[in-house]
Amino acid sequence: MNFKIGVLQEGNPMNDRRVLTELKALSEMGHVVEVLCFKEELPNDNQEKFVTRPIIDLQIMNIKNFSYPLQIAQTILTFEYDVVHCHNWHMLKIGAYLKKLNPKIILIYESRELFHSWPLNNKATDSLAIKVKSKIVRKLEIRREKKDAFYADYILTVNESIAKIVSHYFNKEGRTFFTRNIPQLPVFQTPGENVLRQLYSIDADKKILVFIGAHIYPRTLNIEQVILEIANQKDWVLVCICREDSAQKEVAAYASKIGATNIFFHPLLPQRLIISYLQMADVGLVPTWNKKDLSYWLALDNKLFEYLMAELPILATQQPEYQAIVAKYEVGVCVNPDEPGAYLQGLKKIIAAYPSYKTNLIAAKKILNWDNEKQKLIDLYSLIEKNIHH
Repeated sequence: MNFKIGVLQEGNPMNDRRVLTELKALSEMGHVVEVLCFKEELPNDNQEKFVTRPIIDLQIMNIKNFSYPLQIAQTILTFEYDVVHCHNWHMLKIGAYLKKLNPKIILIYESRELFHSWPLNNKATDSLAIKVKSKIVRKLEIRREKKDAFYADYILTVNESIAKIVSHYFNKEGRTFFTRNIPQLPVFQTPGENVLRQLYSIDADKKILVFIGAHIYPRTLNIEQVILEIANQKDWVLVCICREDSAQKEVAAYASKIGATNIFFHPLLPQRLIISYLQMADVGLVPTWNKKDLSYWLALDNKLFEYLMAELPILATQQPEYQAIVAKYEVGVCVNPDEPGAYLQGLKKIIAAYPSYKTNLIAAKKILNWDNEKQKLIDLYSLIEKNIHH
């Protein structure tokens, strides 16, 4: 049975690896897939030729506007979808109205993080009014998410640890699934010149520790401790590839304040360049040592899999989902940053057994790739079909 599926996505779906790989997998299964996205994010690089309907605007982010999600739901209803697949809580507002208007629609809520335990990340502002308002809005959003998730037939999330929690939190036992955001196996090209070494005048005898992420938040990702330990080490430099925003500027200011001359910040890269740039480094960094925010503690960052695909040994912190990959497949070292000098000690261990980690990375990629991981998505849609027939 083939479904007509509407995928609701904020942002440009063609720049979102998770959305794009899911779209491809669903299309390969024979389903008709259309993307409903923001008018402000018109896909200009839709090489996959998916049908996109940019009908949503930024009003959906306004928690006080209850009429707008209903208005969009009424429009979407005319497209006659069998399944509506909502990425994140803003899109779930629309999905919940759709389910009320037509209970026969199958509603999937894809929760990409543990939203009710997600920190605000407003530390870059000094305004008390903004901080207070942000806390109030967040509480309202959490309440709205749980209320809207009641209408979801299935929950899809990003790893096993979070799946166990949201299954109970949303009362969706037996209807909660997870797919990890693992890339497809990349096609490697012959390495060219090392752009990172050229840009930042990094000598050939120095090792490059790389951090990549859409954002680099101060006082949240434990990045300050990494900078403090790496600062002016003669054998290492740290290159952070991330969006240039107020949070990044604060982290850069910290590095400058302590006099670190071997910490560099590179602008965010388009998806197609990530693997090739990571290959220019020596070790990939995943430092999210954050015990108080459960969403961070149970995270399984995209960057971990990007390092894996680039065959970079991984220096990560000792969190459940990181250890389930890094330790299990022996592709790097997990450290406890509560121990002074943990990151530097971890780097020494990696360098001491570097050839072994490189060999293990090649083997791990054959298991941890989207071609294998997408089977979980296929199983979910097969279950939907089975339940409809019953």
